[in-house]
Amino acid sequence: MKKLIFTILLCAICPLAWGQNSPEEKLMRTLQGISELYVDSISKQKIVDQAIASLLNSLDPFSEYLPPISVNGTEQALGKAMPTTNPTGNNPAKPQSAKPASQLKAAYMVNDSTGYIAISIFSMNVSKDFHDAVVKLKKEGMKNLILDIRKNEGGLFDEAVLIADELLGGMKTIVSAEGAHMDRMPFPTSIDGAFEDGRLVVLINNRTKSAAEILGATLQDWDRGVLIGTDSFGKGLIQDTFPFEDGSAIRLTVARYITPAGRSIQKPYEGMQVAPEVGKSVKSMRTGRTLKCGVGVQPDVVVEDATSHLTPWYNTLVYSGVQTKFARDYVNANRRDLQKKYKTPKVFFEKFDATPLLPDVCALAKEANIVFSQQDYDQSAPYLAIQVKGIIARELFGDNNQFYSTMNTIDPIVIKAVEILNDENKYKELLNEKK
Repeated sequence: MKKLIFTILLCAICPLAWGQNSPEEKLMRTLQGISELYVDSISKQKIVDQAIASLLNSLDPFSEYLPPISVNGTEQALGKAMPTTNPTGNNPAKPQSAKPASQLKAAYMVNDSTGYIAISIFSMNVSKDFHDAVVKLKKEGMKNLILDIRKNEGGLFDEAVLIADELLGGMKTIVSAEGAHMDRMPFPTSIDGAFEDGRLVVLINNRTKSAAEILGATLQDWDRGVLIGTDSFGKGLIQDTFPFEDGSAIRLTVARYITPAGRSIQKPYEGMQVAPEVGKSVKSMRTGRTLKCGVGVQPDVVVEDATSHLTPWYNTLVYSGVQTKFARDYVNANRRDLQKKYKTPKVFFEKFDATPLLPDVCALAKEANIVFSQQDYDQSAPYLAIQVKGIIARELFGDNNQFYSTMNTIDPIVIKAVEILNDENKYKELLNEKK
């Protein structure tokens, strides 16, 4: 009798077998059941938040749930600050205004004919800064360009597209976006670029990500320039953010980048639905070069970043900011004498030697409780001396170009770039162009 009463009670509480017409209804009924029938009282919000987070985490490395936090009394979503794009929007337009200060890491002439521009991230209006830098360097005699996007982790997709547009001539597709619920959308060139001709080398490494990888891949696909360095990171998915009224949001991968030659640059990840075509190849758009597909963007010429100086002692110096503090204090204490002795950056570069200052750098490191290692010092000292010289030059002349122009003299990837740009036959050979 008791068993019969219990069965009747359960049937009254919930419909038999909980009929379902779709997977979505199954999920909703499960949440309803937990909320209304679970033995203990629980927070509906907590259960829903956990379910959404778990669901999104199972999709790919970039989709995520952004729980709300209170900022100045306003609920805002908290996430990993992954740059988002608008793949369903209109073609990008030229920025209407630019910030006064340049957003480029460096822009200077390496020699009489070769310019160097480094971009750390595609922030707002950086494309205008790039355009202005190219125009300025061309007036200084630039015929060749080194574009350094190593350690560039992406940023604003539209800004990367605009920079590609500055470098590609004619009507070309810069990149396309496509997904299961979105037809392929091309982003075409739309302007007369500032550097559509002239030799171009692009520097990449494993910290070149997302929109920066797309820029490199696009220029490679169109045989516009030679890529030098190491394989890029391999992030070829596009996210969009969808907010809820409670201040939370979901960041969902909605599409993937497709390069002009048809490549996806996304590296494999656990649970990947569409596997990358690792090992396959495509033909470049202009000269028919063989370009490999798969993990990130592979350079045309492999050159490793300098690493021999990276000892534990040196790394601790960098983490503690010892070099920068020493250089700033040194310039502040000796500015008048330095300005009198080194009237121009050229004179400073040719005559200043930071090696005698290294014992003072070590003394400052000791004050910061950094344990000295003679073996590490011997290995790191040549690089450290150049680095200290570069920081002093930057502080003395108030110009970040002085730091990069100093450091690039010992950078193997920049050295190789200059070598290839100086050799027309080698450059054409790498692009499969007829001599």
